[in-house]
Amino acid sequence: MPLSEEARLRKNEKLRLWRKENPERHREWQREWRRRNPDKVRAIWKRTKAKNKATVNAGHRRWRANNAEKSKDCDRRKYLKRRNAIRAQKYAVPVAEVDRLMMASSCEACGVQFQAGSGCIDHDHETMAIRGVLCKPCNLALGVMFDSPERLRALADYAEKRCVVPQCAAVIGGAILAAEGR
Repeated sequence: MPLSEEARLRKNEKLRLWRKENPERHREWQREWRRRNPDKVRAIWKRTKAKNKATVNAGHRRWRANNAEKSKDCDRRKYLKRRNAIRAQKYAVPVAEVDRLMMASSCEACGVQFQAGSGCIDHDHETMAIRGVLCKPCNLALGVMFDSPERLRALADYAEKRCVVPQCAAVIGGAILAAEGR
């Protein structure tokens, strides 16, 4: 049997007073309830957000303005997680494997050092099998040469014969030798 309006108001007032007198216990009770009822919490948040979209968005903007560094870190983590999940799906490997590959800090072809996470995952375009992690220039060169070792050797030979700067031929030739495993 539903409570009368007067009884409901008395009960609500009693709860309000208890919450005011016991803030820690109330917070603990809320945490526990949220943990046990994630679907309800999600539904309540969705309804609240729909009803108060402008207020919720203003709160998010205010938090981002007051916590610029945390906001950047959070955005970066979300981006990396999403990027690695997409790569894992593309190459049909676990996300943990993509995370491990992206921690590489040197190119497997030329050995140049780069910031962990900024390498390119090299893969066979026919089988989608991952071959390793390359720096951007090596990955581009390999792609432009259609993954053809013959074309890469021919380009290295050309560069050694025609290159005016001696370091140029050494870098290109070294990248080819490293790719061949010599």
